[in-house]
Amino acid sequence: MDFLRHAKTMSFIGLSLFLVLVAVSLVFGQHAAPKTALRFELSFPASVRQTATDGRVFVMIATKKDPEPRLRLNDYLTATPFFGANVDGLRPDQVATITDEADGYPPEHLHDLPPGDYYVQGMLNIYTTFHRADGRALSSARSRQEVATNSPQSHPED
Repeated sequence: MDFLRHAKTMSFIGLSLFLVLVAVSLVFGQHAAPKTALRFELSFPASVRQTATDGRVFVMIATKKDPEPRLRLNDYLTATPFFGANVDGLRPDQVATITDEADGYPPEHLHDLPPGDYYVQGMLNIYTTFHRADGRALSSARSRQEVATNSPQSHPED
């Protein structure tokens, strides 16, 4: 009798473990959305900037032409989808690519965009590298105020 009760308990545990594994695979299977081949390639010509730069490239995607996509980012509730990726040492005419792996908002990935016709705008946010006294370096975008008050001669790398 003990053997029968033990066998039923083991069967119950085995079935429970099987159901948990099936549930876990279904949950993770739902999150594995198909990737998209959609990609954006951005570059800048030497006539705009002759030196390499660090920063972040963005692609803003809107369903309407006006106002331009980058000016539509401030409305949190109806935000224009945008995606970004860091670039280090991006040279003139070198391509920076936004792929499905890029960070996005409000959709997290390019494959989350619904099919449709879009207006797309690219942007490069140039970072300035600050060298700290402890030897570390920090790259950050300058504030609008700093850009407006500093002359180009104080930042020859821009």
